[in-house]
Amino acid sequence: MKNAKKLIALLLALAMVIALFPTVAFAEGGIGREKLNVEDRPPVTGCIHVDLPGGRAVTNAYLERQARGADETNGTGETLPSRYDSRDYGYITPVRNQGFYGTCWAFGTIASIEAYMIKHGIVDQATGEPATTAIDLSEYHLAWFAYTNAYDKLGLLNGDSTFAIGENFLDRGGTKHMACYTVMRWEGPGSESTSALAYSNASANGLNSAYAYNHDVAHVTDSIWIPVANRDAVKRAIMEHGAGTLSFYCNELMNYSTRAFCYKQEPVPETVETNHAVAVVGWDDNYSRSNFNSRYGPSDDGAWIIKNSWGSSSGDRGYFYLSYEDTASLKGLCFFYKVAPADNYSNCYQYDGTSNAFSYVSLGNNCQVANIYT
Repeated sequence: MKNAKKLIALLLALAMVIALFPTVAFAEGGIGREKLNVEDRPPVTGCIHVDLPGGRAVTNAYLERQARGADETNGTGETLPSRYDSRDYGYITPVRNQGFYGTCWAFGTIASIEAYMIKHGIVDQATGEPATTAIDLSEYHLAWFAYTNAYDKLGLLNGDSTFAIGENFLDRGGTKHMACYTVMRWEGPGSESTSALAYSNASANGLNSAYAYNHDVAHVTDSIWIPVANRDAVKRAIMEHGAGTLSFYCNELMNYSTRAFCYKQEPVPETVETNHAVAVVGWDDNYSRSNFNSRYGPSDDGAWIIKNSWGSSSGDRGYFYLSYEDTASLKGLCFFYKVAPADNYSNCYQYDGTSNAFSYVSLGNNCQVANIYT
C-alpha cells in the first residue's frame, strides 16, 4: 500500500499539554555499583529513566481490539488468568545487556517492540521474514536519534535543532517518552544486523544521519500509554502486545535470593524518582509477599514479571519480580506499541523533530491525539 500521498495519523492516545524541558534535565539519577553492596549487584553504573512528577495520563488503550496471534489472547472481556508469561508463547527475545551505559530506557522500549513483532508476525525488513526471537533491534540507533538532529527526506524538519549538553548521549539516560517520540516518527527501529547499528559498536561519536530513516526494519504506528495502577488494563495489554515498558525506583531493596523487588512508601519522598526502565512480560497474582524484603515490602501477594537489561547472569536469568505495590512504578505509565511492516507507507509526514518533549499530561479519559495532513 505504498503511496507517497498517503496520510498517516500517528496516534499517541492522549490529550496533551506538552511540557518542554532542556535535555540536561535527563541527566539526573543513576545507579552505581558501589551503592549496591551485594554479591549479585547489577553490572551497570547508570540506568536512568525519569517520569514527570505529578503527571497523570489515562488512555483508551482498547479502542481497537484487533489482537492477532496465539489462542492465549483473552481479548476484551474474558477472565484474566492468575499467571501469564509471554515467554511461554515464544514472544520474548533474549535478555540483553546495556553494560555501563545509561540506556535502559532504550532497551525497555526495544524489548516491547520486538515482542509485538514476534507475536503478530510482523515482517522484519532485515530478513524479509516474520519476526522470531532471533530479531535484534538496535538500542544504539534509538538512543542516538532521540538526542540528535536528523533531517528527514521530505525536509519537514528544516530548522529544527536540539543540543544535548554535558554527558554524551549514552550516559545521559532518557525517558520512555523520548523513546516513544523517536520511534513514532519512524527514525528506526533499525537492526543490529547492520554492523554500524550494533550496540557492541556504540560510540559517543554516534551515527551518521544517513542511518536515521533509511534503515527501518518496521514502523511503529501506535503508542498506548496505560497507568500502571490500572492493573487489569496493563495485563490485557501484555496479552495483546507481548510486552510493555515501565519504570521504577531501583535501589538496594532487591531481595537477591528470590529476585524480587518492592519499594512501598506513601507518600513517595520528593527525592525519589523512577530511575530504571524495564520490559514487563507477564504477571503472577500468587507470587508471595514473603519473597520481598520486609523493609518497604508489600502487604499482599502479586508481582509483575520483569525482563531486565543487565544480562542473563543477573537476577533470575535476567528477570525479576516487581511487586504490584511498588509505589514509584504505580505513579507512572506502561508504554505499549503497535508495529507494521516497513513498506506500509512511503513517507511519515510529521514535524515532531527532536524536541524531546518530556511528557503528555492527560486532560481526561479516552482521549486521542493525531497529526492530520491534508
